Amino acid sequence: MVPISESILADEKILRLDFDKTLMPSGYSELPFLYEPGAADVKLCQAIIDSIDRAEACEARIQSGFDQNVRHTTLHHLTPRAKELYLEVLRAMLPKIERFFSVTLTFATEPQFLEYGVGGHYACHADNGSLQKRGEEIVGFRITKPRRKVTTLLFLNSYGEDFLGGELEFCYLHHKEGRSVRLQPRRGDFLAFPSHALFMHRVHPVTRGVRYTIAQWHDII
Repeated sequence: MVPISESILADEKILRLDFDKTLMPSGYSELPFLYEPGAADVKLCQAIIDSIDRAEACEARIQSGFDQNVRHTTLHHLTPRAKELYLEVLRAMLPKIERFFSVTLTFATEPQFLEYGVGGHYACHADNGSLQKRGEEIVGFRITKPRRKVTTLLFLNSYGEDFLGGELEFCYLHHKEGRSVRLQPRRGDFLAFPSHALFMHRVHPVTRGVRYTIAQWHDII
């Protein structure tokens, strides 16, 4: 394990892979990602949830198509009003994201409004590519979405109140005492992290309630 911030260690076998690591924050940061509790107002989050048009819901894809063993997530249409509410939060967070990673965000994908119901999950993955393996051995990382440099997530409801399970876990990051880095988000929390291999992550199966999140991916200069 290799320290990458004041409190977080990374798996050395992932660090050894050949991929762009320019988004690594200062080792003096407490965390290697930006986590902002309460970035969005509770009423704003609820207004976005209330905007769901279930007639337009669809199963979210993975690169190879649909495989609920890998991902079981419902994708919703983000209405113009809901998108504007979300962008209010993003605009307020932009200076913090850019300062934290010492970059300027440029192109962004359309935001995705994601629902994880009971049993909803997403297996360990990176947002801009995939691991290459020889048998069980990790031998490389192939970037398939080069314009995804920074991932942002806005959590619209709360672990423990609105849902159980559904924690976001970084697959190859650990606290100094050994436990994995696992987040139990609250309504209005905002997360930004590099989209590459070191920050591969999973969403654990939801066991009760429904978990709502808005995800977006950004290019940088």
